[in-house]
Amino acid sequence: MESLTLEYKSEYSATLVTTIAAMANTYGGMILVGINDEVEPGVERVVGVDAQATIDQIVSGCSTMLDPPGSRLSSMCPFGDGSGRSVVVVRVDANVAPRPVLVKLKAPIPAERTQRYCRPLPTSPARPRGTVRNSAAHGAERHVPEPGQGQRGHR
Repeated sequence: MESLTLEYKSEYSATLVTTIAAMANTYGGMILVGINDEVEPGVERVVGVDAQATIDQIVSGCSTMLDPPGSRLSSMCPFGDGSGRSVVVVRVDANVAPRPVLVKLKAPIPAERTQRYCRPLPTSPARPRGTVRNSAAHGAERHVPEPGQGQRGHR
């Protein structure tokens, strides 16, 4: 299942470079090239690509379409069936990429997925102030002194 940090592409296209920029501008992630993003009956999910040609296209696209230009870390996972097909893994590290990464003078972000996947976490039941849940005790609570209420005489 695709998410904010995982994307599938069946082959190289210009949208792949935009996806790289969007991931670099947010949380980073991985793009798997050679995998259909939509599952349909009778259609293979893993289709594979010519790895070296796809990596060359990605490097060229990043160099010409991204500002600042650059390539991302790509690796290949060959099928091992003699077909010469592979899945290309593109890793986008948001901590390494300079921000913002622009495509046609715009800084893309995965807005559609942000709304779908970045929901607030559910709130936990209220506990009295000064207590925390002790997961080792399977739900037991213990008292935690308020700041400035530490034990006297101990440093």
